[in-house]
Amino acid sequence: MYHNKNNNYLEETTMKTIKIITLSAVTILATIAVALPAHADEITNSKKATPTEVQITDATDPKDPLDPEDPEKPVDPNQAHLVLNKVPSAYKFTSTVSNGEYSITDGQIDNGVIEVFNDRTDRQWSVKASVAENKLSLNTNTFDVSSFTVNKKEIVGTGATGVVFNSADTDGIAGTKTKTVDNISISFTDPDGVLKDGDTINGLINYQLFNTVSPN
Repeated sequence: MYHNKNNNYLEETTMKTIKIITLSAVTILATIAVALPAHADEITNSKKATPTEVQITDATDPKDPLDPEDPEKPVDPNQAHLVLNKVPSAYKFTSTVSNGEYSITDGQIDNGVIEVFNDRTDRQWSVKASVAENKLSLNTNTFDVSSFTVNKKEIVGTGATGVVFNSADTDGIAGTKTKTVDNISISFTDPDGVLKDGDTINGLINYQLFNTVSPN
């Protein structure tokens, strides 16, 4: 039988190549194994802790950033020092049809909280409420509001201060202060007899924060 020396040579070369590749793969795997981190075990009785506290203090810098008499910076435009954070999300009243005059003494209050942030103990402030244009509306029709009370404080009409929350209502400590709104009432007129069963009229109660306890 004829024996091909070239074939033997190719077979031997191929086997050597396979062995080299196999050894290289083993070397790579071994290298990866060495690189992998060992399992971390806690050392017994070698654990400690550091107590940490954050002390909250009053803003006692002599210059009040909301002081209009400060010639350097009469009012801080950032308003991060005295902020009206929250007001009730909705007031909802229900009434039967009336002949021209409506007086509703109770209503539903959604999320009934007024919230103010103040960073100074010695600062006075107040929240004043008002009925937008003193009117309710239905399409092009408007209805004059003669009375609107929040927590039995009148915010409409002559003599009404509109103040529904102020610094005098709080404990005098700087921070976030809240007032619950748990009572509302409204009176308005419909002189032309426009309203009928099924109508819903709408208005808006506005709130403004002031840096005084008794705004004009």
